[in-house]
Amino acid sequence: GRTGLDKFKPVDELEMFLWIKGLWEQASAALNLRGAALRPADRPWSEPGRGMEIVVDGAVVGWLGLLNASIAKEWRLHEPVGLLEAEAKPLVAQIATIHGLTPPPSYPSIRRDAALIVGTDVRHERVVEVARAAAPTELEKIELFDVYQGKNLGEGRKSMAYAFTYRSKTGTLTDEVANGFQAKVNAALKAQLPAEIREG
Repeated sequence: GRTGLDKFKPVDELEMFLWIKGLWEQASAALNLRGAALRPADRPWSEPGRGMEIVVDGAVVGWLGLLNASIAKEWRLHEPVGLLEAEAKPLVAQIATIHGLTPPPSYPSIRRDAALIVGTDVRHERVVEVARAAAPTELEKIELFDVYQGKNLGEGRKSMAYAFTYRSKTGTLTDEVANGFQAKVNAALKAQLPAEIREG
């Protein structure tokens, strides 16, 4: 769904790309695949910079991405189209364990929002990599919910708005503790991307 986004505006290319990418990430997590990863890899049918190969345990088992606008035009498709193709046999072979139902969390989560002003070449995967490395185990989820480019940001810059969700397995987190977690993440993002950060 469009959590945090206007549900009535047309779906743009970036949003469709994030949707199809998120679909695979949810599926791989549900199947408990070993070594599941995505690597940038444009295909003849994909928009430049919007193609990725699906890797499981070191082997390429499929591709996903945004359909090239010229191909979409030939087929009279007027909205962005996301594609995902994966081989079933190697995926089934790599399923590590089928889990039962996961019990609901015992303690509430705390969300912290931050808008990162970064170069247009900075990818979502890099942001997640840096944030995860700096964050404590309480960081449960990282969601990209908005991307913006405009003249007010300057040439070659964009804003990427993220929601960081924290939860402890042993007790209820306080605002002070969550703020400390987010401060560590922000410091790493500022130093390593680099990024300017506007907290919400």
